[in-house]
Amino acid sequence: MVSVSLAAGIGTLPFTSIYFGKISLVSFAANIIVVPLSNLILAAGMVTIGISYCSIWLGSVYASATSLLTTCLLRTVSFFGDLPFAYLNSHFTIWSSLAFYGAIGFLIKSARRETRKRSIIALLVVVDVWLYVNLFEKPRPLRVTFLDVGQGDGALVEQPDGKSILIDAGPESSSGNAGARFIEPYLLRQGIPRLDEIILSHPHSDHLGGIPYLLRHVAVDQVADAGSWAHSILFREYLHCIDSLGIPRKVVRGGRRMEEFNGIRLYALHPSAGFIPKDTATRSNLNNQSLVLKLVYGQSSLLLAGDAEREAEGRMIDIYGSFLKCDVLKTGHHGSLTSSSDRFLDLVKPAIAVVSVGVRNKFHLPSATVLKRLSDRGVRYFRTDESGAVVIESDGEGWTVIDWQ
Repeated sequence: MVSVSLAAGIGTLPFTSIYFGKISLVSFAANIIVVPLSNLILAAGMVTIGISYCSIWLGSVYASATSLLTTCLLRTVSFFGDLPFAYLNSHFTIWSSLAFYGAIGFLIKSARRETRKRSIIALLVVVDVWLYVNLFEKPRPLRVTFLDVGQGDGALVEQPDGKSILIDAGPESSSGNAGARFIEPYLLRQGIPRLDEIILSHPHSDHLGGIPYLLRHVAVDQVADAGSWAHSILFREYLHCIDSLGIPRKVVRGGRRMEEFNGIRLYALHPSAGFIPKDTATRSNLNNQSLVLKLVYGQSSLLLAGDAEREAEGRMIDIYGSFLKCDVLKTGHHGSLTSSSDRFLDLVKPAIAVVSVGVRNKFHLPSATVLKRLSDRGVRYFRTDESGAVVIESDGEGWTVIDWQ
């Protein structure tokens, strides 16, 4: 049992690291119990089905035994998984995985003299290829990942110079926190130890939800928002995290160019004057207070519309006109009919659109009318509820959609 558990753990270690960003420290011990228990459950289940054809009562006895064994299995897994040292955050790459398996093969075969030279040569080849790829790799493109955070928004901008900006961080709900469930694991997977900036479009929970968690668990240089105010516990927690952790906060309004980022130009197009009330006690439409951003890299451009609705779109049309034109549009308000008006789309003229939306959401988004508007204009659109994360890259000339699956 120990040998099987050890072999399974070693054999799958790079895969669990690549796909989950974690390496289990307790799996070797847990599998000594779990694997035999799983076999017992399988056998008991098969016996239950067979005997139930002869006697329902006897079948129910075996079914109860199977249920008891399954409960034991689940509790065992929960016990080991809840241990404080249950796992380590880790990120294997293809090359480190090859080196790992090469080292294992070398250790296994090293007892045989005739295979020792071949193992050493194989390891040297892997190291040489890794050095070549990393020392002579092509310049990094600009990458924007629209993460599948459920019914909410979360986009990661990875600049060619290595800086990273996170725009919104998905929801916090009874089903979990998007920052913990999706964004932090993705950052670990990408080998991003810190964020240069977190930008909050507006303080609705489906955009703000994961940010307090990330502020506590990921190094963040600064945060930016439009200065909107929300009367919610989540928003107060956001302000408390910024204050207690000493993270610089800047308030950004429409008409400002954010000069701080090298390699790309980032413009704030909204909210403009009058959309954010001066009195924090005044309640108003937070969607129309969304921070709308235009990202320009070389000849390529991207418009992130937050949850801006028709009123905000109309103000941007009046102020910016043709400057709204972009190659890629992150549609406003998750593809809701309140956004992506005909006038707005006619000025933006995107070739690609991304709709950040949750599977089977209670709002029945995106709107079929909005999708038809995009289709009628020849826009190629992607939905996070269907595609999962939507990854696009730019070399400064145009955008490429990456099929990460």
